[in-house]
Amino acid sequence: MGYKKIKWDLTKIPQQEQFVFSDALYPGYFGGFNNGKTHAGCIRGLKHSLDYPGNKGLIARKTYPELKDTTRKQFFEIMGCTESTIAGHPYVERFNQQENFLRFKNGSEIFFRALNDEEALAKLLSLNINWFFIDQAEEVSEAAFLTLLGRMGRKAGGPPVWGAVTGNPAGHNWIWKRWINGDPDKTKYDMIQATTLDNPFRRPGYVEELMDAYDPIWLKRYIYGSWDTFAGQVYNEWDPKYHLIDPIPMAAEMKAGVGCDLGYNHLTAFVWIGVDYEGNWHVYDEHAAREQLPEWHINQISTRLTLEDGSQLPVFGPHDAMNRNPVDGRNLQQVYRDGGVNIMAGTRVKPHVGIQKIKQMMRIDPKKPHPYKPGVMGAPRFFVHRNCPGIVEEIGQYRWRELKPGQESHMAQPDEVVKVNDDRVDALRQWAMATQAYYKPTQETKKVKSIEQFDLEAFAGIGDDSRPQTDWRWA
Repeated sequence: MGYKKIKWDLTKIPQQEQFVFSDALYPGYFGGFNNGKTHAGCIRGLKHSLDYPGNKGLIARKTYPELKDTTRKQFFEIMGCTESTIAGHPYVERFNQQENFLRFKNGSEIFFRALNDEEALAKLLSLNINWFFIDQAEEVSEAAFLTLLGRMGRKAGGPPVWGAVTGNPAGHNWIWKRWINGDPDKTKYDMIQATTLDNPFRRPGYVEELMDAYDPIWLKRYIYGSWDTFAGQVYNEWDPKYHLIDPIPMAAEMKAGVGCDLGYNHLTAFVWIGVDYEGNWHVYDEHAAREQLPEWHINQISTRLTLEDGSQLPVFGPHDAMNRNPVDGRNLQQVYRDGGVNIMAGTRVKPHVGIQKIKQMMRIDPKKPHPYKPGVMGAPRFFVHRNCPGIVEEIGQYRWRELKPGQESHMAQPDEVVKVNDDRVDALRQWAMATQAYYKPTQETKKVKSIEQFDLEAFAGIGDDSRPQTDWRWA
């Protein structure tokens, strides 16, 4: 006969049952290794195909070998078959291995597809489907998800439509943005999460072996399902439990300045930083927009740069702000200054100079009580206020450029970051590089009155030990 009766038990892992029966338009099931996510995704697709005759669905993974050896194989196992015996199953009309196409006798159809490049996505444009399931969705692009979304339920009527994703957390990527960040509508984006420890069917000693073999960052992601850590993460000290706080009032003497990163196609970003009476850094305000001219940004930020006594907070920007426009001979620094915003442009210093200062402030002292969360032990010296979601997102996904396969044996990990979605963290880094001294404000702190009081020569020499190091905010 070559097959076994189809059966499944979802009672042992409650998260599987929640995912399979979720009424959300886009259900997700993420977490640690071996938490039953692929199994649940296959069951959801199979159940839908049997419950709604004549519907069309798609099961996908990034590459065909991964699809064939894992996801599709598990789908056939749930049906009690193998690749060679599936065509003889009493529910199956035919299976075309070459076209990766399965048709049931009730008229339902499932396509098995890879999503690894533009050519693969282009081939999906002719499909009409009622549902899709992307396994290990963190490995594929958001464009793949959107392509499938556009092929789903284009005809009125018919079976219910849905698009499901499963996988392991991979930092603040497109999945995190849609399913985790903020407060997504659960009727649309419903994320069910389970750790490796939630699976009662795991082999005895499996978790203990992993804990002995791998580092804490790896374990957080692949065992406990953390969205806030991943390989190559720049700010791996970041933990919202400690670093993210409710906004607190920032007295004038606490407001230490603003960092900026200037662009047009990519974001122009301004980040406001304060220093409290204990010397802790606070990101307490942000502004960012793309495809806007300097005059528009000036109008948006000028009042937020001005203190009660009429003085302006110092603004620190990148060296390329001094590159001249060949049309009128002005540079961005001059354009902003003409609009009343004084930007001090620094030198071409490698990013790790400012990054290391920020990482140092992010480190959590486990023996120190948290200054803003009563009852919590563990305190960093760097905080972000909740009204700054943009930089929270960027900190979480900021990563080092990875070596290509095969380079590990003869090349060191480069001190280069991936230049994507990094405008606010770059603005923060500009301020951090300018802040050469660690300090604590007091009620009697003498505030800087004008841009002329800054040592421009010292700022231009950041990273050069022969230049003086200046406390930028307070004279």
